[in-house]
Amino acid sequence: MSTFADIDLTLSQVRMMMVLAYVDTPLPISHIASHLDLSLASAGRNVERLLHERLVERNEDPDDRRVKLVRLTTIGRDLVSQHFECHQRMLAEFTQRLSEDDRMRIVAALAPVLDSNLLLEVPPTLTTPKTP
Repeated sequence: MSTFADIDLTLSQVRMMMVLAYVDTPLPISHIASHLDLSLASAGRNVERLLHERLVERNEDPDDRRVKLVRLTTIGRDLVSQHFECHQRMLAEFTQRLSEDDRMRIVAALAPVLDSNLLLEVPPTLTTPKTP
């Protein structure tokens, strides 16, 4: 399987895929653009590139055909998963080189964040807005 670099994706395109993986639900292009601080035109170009690579799919919103919803394809989801697995392996290799004392200091420093639900909460800017 390819990596983001092999496919030659831009950072903006990778960020878009990460947002889509994070919420695991179709999002309007305009909503993704707003969250990533992109223009609608730029977000649309990113979606076109990701469509070309078969990493996302785009469909009309059943409630409003003017709205285009984007979600990751299986290929896109696999690529994101591969990216995270690679980072986990790199982190594991790094921590194995640390002394036990250093590892324990890292665990102690991260404990308050890991014990909270902060990492599990979806940022409010990623929730799909409800139409009246």
